[in-house]
Amino acid sequence: MNTHIFTEREHAILARWIGGAATREDSTHLHVTLNRLRANEKRLTYQVKFYTLALRRLHHGRLRHRPEDLQTTLALAPIPLKARSIAAYTLLTPRLRAAQQEANEPTLDAQHRLDAAREAITIAMEMTRTRDAPRDGATS
Repeated sequence: MNTHIFTEREHAILARWIGGAATREDSTHLHVTLNRLRANEKRLTYQVKFYTLALRRLHHGRLRHRPEDLQTTLALAPIPLKARSIAAYTLLTPRLRAAQQEANEPTLDAQHRLDAAREAITIAMEMTRTRDAPRDGATS
């Protein structure tokens, strides 16, 4: 099993690109890395999901116990935040994490976990809503 997805060099150039300090026109290496990322997106996403499932099964069986690994969450379709959303995001993050922990708690019954997952979704929607955006499908 590999212990990384990206090489150190790929990680560094992707970090610069994610932070807005590089464009694919600036670097051939970044251009190639982004093309490979896109070409392998489906396979890599499957591998990350499978890894997470294996970790959860490992912990569920109590073969070893590191609760923080059970709280693994994936953002496969990141939602960009606008400047107006940052305050809500910061204030609501603790509530979101608590709801996610509850939703992922294997000792709770299914209905309780489902309710917690719904709460996490509601909180996430509030975190990313801007003040001028309509609520609950309302149109302006």
